[in-house]
Amino acid sequence: MNECFLLPPSPSAPSPFSPPSSPPSLPPSLSPPPPLSAFATLEEEACTELVPYLSFILDTLVFAFGKYQHKNLLILYDAIGTLADSVGHHLNQPEYIEKLMPPLIAKWNELKDEDKDLFPLLECLSSVATALQSGFLPYCEPVYQRCVTLVQKTLAQAMMYSQQPDQYEAPDKDFMIVALDLLSGLAEGLGGHVDQLVSRSNIMTLLFQCMQVRCVCVGGGGGFSVLLYICGNDRLVTTDRDNLQGIPSPSLNISIKTQR
Repeated sequence: MNECFLLPPSPSAPSPFSPPSSPPSLPPSLSPPPPLSAFATLEEEACTELVPYLSFILDTLVFAFGKYQHKNLLILYDAIGTLADSVGHHLNQPEYIEKLMPPLIAKWNELKDEDKDLFPLLECLSSVATALQSGFLPYCEPVYQRCVTLVQKTLAQAMMYSQQPDQYEAPDKDFMIVALDLLSGLAEGLGGHVDQLVSRSNIMTLLFQCMQVRCVCVGGGGGFSVLLYICGNDRLVTTDRDNLQGIPSPSLNISIKTQR
């Protein structure tokens, strides 16, 4: 591995991930891939071989947060998510968490619930939460509550659309899908630590409603992962039983489209 590629930027040297000062004069089909895209491919291939270089990698990725604008941020989120998928629990070190989480949470706080730039950030955080495991605990409650809110808003819009399609637009289901994916990542990463979050929310009710509202698609991974996790925990089901009263069984008349 070329270690020079992974060294953190110095004040006098540009980041290896910085866009070129002037674009190459090649047709789009022949243009070389951006450095971050190429690095994401390297991450997928190298996996845990990147662990000794994590500090240098994170320094460079965090530096890119201050330089990249909208389109390049999407690539940056993908690179961070791929890194988390590749190195897994090795990312759960206080030094790494202190570097990585502040810029991610800053972007999280900047974006409104209706902003579609949330999609790649939620996908990135899903991978990060799974990798950090208990290291994500300081950030889990606001992230969890916002995901539940996104699911609830989408379901409410879907109900209004199904009742009065002439007056309301169909909801953007992607908000709910990426929120469910992140909830799945939280459940997988936090394990038993997520119990209190689930028991204090109406997530069981929302998951059953997801399977009953025909105009809403449930992601093939996230939504069912959350449901299976909760249903596999007897204490959570008992705790949340009051929220399930009056909800019909989802085993019949379900119209679910899988996605992803």
